[in-house]
Amino acid sequence: MGHAAGISCLSLAGSGRALVSGSLDGVVAVWDIVSGLNLHMVHVTKVAIACVTVCSGDKLIVVGCGDGSMYTVAMDTGKVTRTLDGHLDAVSCSVVTHNDDIFISGSKDCHVKIWDMETFNCLNELNIGMSAISHLAVTADNTFLLVACCDNTIDIRSLSTGERSTCPNVDPRSYDRTPLSQSLTDDRTQLSQLLTDDRTPLSQSLTDSKQIFVFSTLHFSSPFIHKMWRQ
Repeated sequence: MGHAAGISCLSLAGSGRALVSGSLDGVVAVWDIVSGLNLHMVHVTKVAIACVTVCSGDKLIVVGCGDGSMYTVAMDTGKVTRTLDGHLDAVSCSVVTHNDDIFISGSKDCHVKIWDMETFNCLNELNIGMSAISHLAVTADNTFLLVACCDNTIDIRSLSTGERSTCPNVDPRSYDRTPLSQSLTDDRTQLSQLLTDDRTPLSQSLTDSKQIFVFSTLHFSSPFIHKMWRQ
């Protein structure tokens, strides 16, 4: 059992034992990454899933959708547990801080929302500018939020205040307009993402064919396929 429509996003559990995938038909799937078995298939919404993030110690999945809506799904049961007051346009990306207490979502509405992981109250909403948000990252010390935009810029914000800031080793004269070599994707474009489990480096290829190919990077130059999950 697998997705019936193209796979749009992935998130790997912190333990490296489970993989979450989202698809264009509004379905979220949870997989055992060792066996490739499907653990849950959750019909979250009728619109495309744009991003999924595993958080809360691998207990929760936060789902961002093409219409701006957001949901939380219990990892163990596959039940939708909460509907969030999301964005005005598609949720394009999301990230969780390294201490797993703050969740951040970005959208095509040019806004970033910062959420408390315990209550899922929105702590702050940042208006980044006139361009859609394409990617988010948090520095290792949870101090700075890096916001990549579709106008080829990176905006650097203080995670605690939301104010524009500078990271160490970043030119302060260009902190808010740093050119970004960013390959943007839409619902019909192939995606790729590096994964690791407890033993073997993996590389993940996603395609419109509703299949997940998992390659061992130890044999990546050869056609050796570590696993393949499909409908």
